[in-house]
Amino acid sequence: MSTSPPSTNGAASLEERLNDPQTTKALHRILDRLDAIEEAVDGLATAVDQAPQAANMVTDMVDDTYRTAEEHGVDLDERMQLALQLTERLTAPETVGTLTRLMDRMDDIDQLIDLADQAPGMANMMVDMFDDAYRAAEASGHDPELVLRRSAEAVSELSAFVASDEFETLKNSGILDPDAVSVVGKAGDALAECRQECGDEPPQVGLWGLFKAFRDSDTRRALGFLTMFGKHFGRKLQS
Repeated sequence: MSTSPPSTNGAASLEERLNDPQTTKALHRILDRLDAIEEAVDGLATAVDQAPQAANMVTDMVDDTYRTAEEHGVDLDERMQLALQLTERLTAPETVGTLTRLMDRMDDIDQLIDLADQAPGMANMMVDMFDDAYRAAEASGHDPELVLRRSAEAVSELSAFVASDEFETLKNSGILDPDAVSVVGKAGDALAECRQECGDEPPQVGLWGLFKAFRDSDTRRALGFLTMFGKHFGRKLQS
């Protein structure tokens, strides 16, 4: 009856790995750099030993910064909360979309910025133009302040009239009808021409002159219009 060979123990496995060529090369490389490895280990040990002191130094620096900020009225906790809120708003989808649209229109924004930069100069130019117009009006014998005051009074009175019941009645009447406006315009032209022709001393017309006037076609046309107007006006007064 045959017996099985004894199993390989750990020592045999270690010996086989040590005799392996690759293991031998690795060990040689480690031995060649043993000094560097030792220095690195010493540096790491020193860093570990100094870590508490470094942490304390960083903590002291943070405390000093915090106290300095408080002395200047700055609440760092509040600022951090505001920074977090701002970050949340900036990264919101709707904010990102708005910022993207703004970036797409940077040329228009640049033009607006240029206009804003030019605004003070334009304002100064407008002021200079107003001053020139004011001086020119004074040189012509006009009182700009009086004109402005009366213009303001006219605007105030016109605003009050527009808000009144009388304006509503006027708006609903036929006085603003295009035909009525046309007649009023012609009457105004006739009054101006009559004033120019008569001057300050209108001619005196007697009964015979009145009869002669009836022979004029324009006069008869005006009398016919006045007669028809009287008829319609009397009907309106009766209603």
